[in-house]
Amino acid sequence: VATGSAATNALSPLWAPPEQHRSIDLPAGPWSDVFSLGATAWAMLTGRSPLDYRGQPNNQLTLAHRVSAFVPKPTGRADVPDQLERVLAVALNPDPS
Repeated sequence: VATGSAATNALSPLWAPPEQHRSIDLPAGPWSDVFSLGATAWAMLTGRSPLDYRGQPNNQLTLAHRVSAFVPKPTGRADVPDQLERVLAVALNPDPS
């Protein structure tokens, strides 16, 4: 596990959990991996990151602001079971509790 500034700088903003964005004051922990796994699963179903808002900038500053008010959205696919939508909503909840 990387520590210090290397860990802070080693992230992909569209996949990073809220606590890895500098404007969020939360420690990283196992919940960080849960968020990233949820984002990856969501992307496998939709073709894009849940933090990627089409037609809007996706630079790190915009993402830091976006993630602070992030509310997980359903995939929008009729073939995704309700149970999976609930699992993704929990995984992508920016509040680790």
